[in-house]
Amino acid sequence: MHLSTDSLDTFLGSQWVLWFDIDGTLVDSAGAGRRALMSALKNVFGLTSPQCIPLHGRTDCGIFQDLCRINQVSWSTESRALLEAEYLRCLPRELAYDSGRILPGVLELLQKLTDSPHCRLGLLTGNIPPAAKLKLQAHVLWDFFEFGVFGDASPDRLDLAPLALEKASSTLGLKPSADRVIVIGDTIDDIRLAQMMGVRSIAVCTGGGHRRELAAQGPHFIFDDLSDTELILKILNCPDDGA
Repeated sequence: MHLSTDSLDTFLGSQWVLWFDIDGTLVDSAGAGRRALMSALKNVFGLTSPQCIPLHGRTDCGIFQDLCRINQVSWSTESRALLEAEYLRCLPRELAYDSGRILPGVLELLQKLTDSPHCRLGLLTGNIPPAAKLKLQAHVLWDFFEFGVFGDASPDRLDLAPLALEKASSTLGLKPSADRVIVIGDTIDDIRLAQMMGVRSIAVCTGGGHRRELAAQGPHFIFDDLSDTELILKILNCPDDGA
């Protein structure tokens, strides 16, 4: 079944706010962020073999802090600023070396959604804003998104929930109905964010998370990837239907 722009508007009906995670949901950056972080630690603090930590699902703010702690670097406003600046200097080089790929179905879905005036697309990501832009610009995806809540706001990913609610309200000029807001992501914390916001969630298994672990958190829908565009559009029309 093919949906024209007119029929897509009928599907969506009223205004929707769709929050997308980046890494593991929209793109796989092939480890560019991790490589840039390791280079930044070496360059700024003179570490020869810096230790890394699990990065996925975290905010950059929290990652910077924990990287300093595990590598015995004193954490301060200055050390954060130095590490962040060097990370952003190294990231374009790593993305140029290997920017990874757009994940299955993402481009077609974003194109369909932005064809409709009833959809507002936002980013709800642990990346700091410049890193988010660099990663998405590498795949020509940045311009699909109108607004965002980013990982510079707090070390704790779940702290982004109230900020996302505020951002959606300020963008629309009114508080959106909870049944017209969906968080789309690939980690447990994306599902938890949706729960804290009192909205629906779509979990995708493209970021390395196990389907069973994601399903145990109770997302409203769960997919292997975002390639079934038609089904996702149906979900937007009937969000109470099961997947």
